[in-house]
Amino acid sequence: MNALIPPSEFFNLIRDKRRMIDVRSEIEFAEGHVPGSINIPILRTDERVLVGTCYKQYGRAAAIHLGETIVSGAKKSERIQNWIRAHRESNIGIITCFRGGLRSQFAQAWCEEAGVSLQRIEGGTKSLRTFLMQQLEVYCHKLPFLVIAGNTGCGKSSVLRDLTPYRLGLDLEALAHHRGSVFGGHLEPQPSQISFENHIGCALIQLRNQDMAADPSTGVLIEDESRTIGKCILPTPLFDKMRSSAAVIVDESLDVRTQNTFNEYVLGSRLRAGDIESGQSVFRGFRDAVVKISRKLGGARTSEVLDDLNQAEKCFETHQDLEPNKVWIRKLLAWYYDPLYNDSFQRRNVRVVFRGSRQEVFDWGVLPAWHT
Repeated sequence: MNALIPPSEFFNLIRDKRRMIDVRSEIEFAEGHVPGSINIPILRTDERVLVGTCYKQYGRAAAIHLGETIVSGAKKSERIQNWIRAHRESNIGIITCFRGGLRSQFAQAWCEEAGVSLQRIEGGTKSLRTFLMQQLEVYCHKLPFLVIAGNTGCGKSSVLRDLTPYRLGLDLEALAHHRGSVFGGHLEPQPSQISFENHIGCALIQLRNQDMAADPSTGVLIEDESRTIGKCILPTPLFDKMRSSAAVIVDESLDVRTQNTFNEYVLGSRLRAGDIESGQSVFRGFRDAVVKISRKLGGARTSEVLDDLNQAEKCFETHQDLEPNKVWIRKLLAWYYDPLYNDSFQRRNVRVVFRGSRQEVFDWGVLPAWHT
């Protein structure tokens, strides 16, 4: 086994979803990492600060000596055992740091001394990220996209999820851990921008190599998104590709979209009968979201929607009735989201290849061939 994984092997590494141990500090890992990595630092954040300060004041040799002094004895043994445990329990055979330099070299050598051979990434996570960003741009050119579009609440996300067993699909909201709405909130803590971009790069590589019945030339399904999903920003090559791609429109009535939105954001929230404290938190979040869009919504309409929200909260606290939430949801769809989306869609002059209800789009999507 080659102890060093060169850039020529990065494609296979990502394609095969091989996992790795990232020995950088916790704060470096949080700033951005490769999918499938687990963080087991050789120097924890506070320890790395000490070594970095030493390097600036006294040079490389002194910093290396300090690092070896900090990670010695029982502390060194514990970290080696943590790496070996990850290797054995999770079948992880790769170790890396930022540039593939001293930290991963030390970790690799110490594991080797303990009888465990781990491969190391040449150039570290920095080199791997460069590769992923190159591949992201390449595949945005190579892979044709088909955008699932439609007004808010029409069920674009569910169409994408339901069609992915039949067609190639890229779920950006899942990668961003966000529903893509000011009311959506986080599905879980959002990734850093670097991690988000790395995830997209990996997903595109894996999509290109999926052994599926679908012909990739018919288009990779992707939901219509704005430039940002929560705090995550779409990479320019991907966003430009989406904006230039053909679209299929999910066309549902305002009643259906109101019910869909109610199901997702109200029934899917933490609102539970009798839990007044949790309810107050949820409704406070709804009001904050309305205030965020108040400039475009307008003063009078903002006040009306907030009044509806207050009434809905009272009904929840008094009767555990959630149905009144449909009143303010319907108004927001009609007054804010529909004009915003329709204006944007018309300006983009999108080529529409199919339009229909959610079920009709699904039925069309599973056909043997699309006429895009």
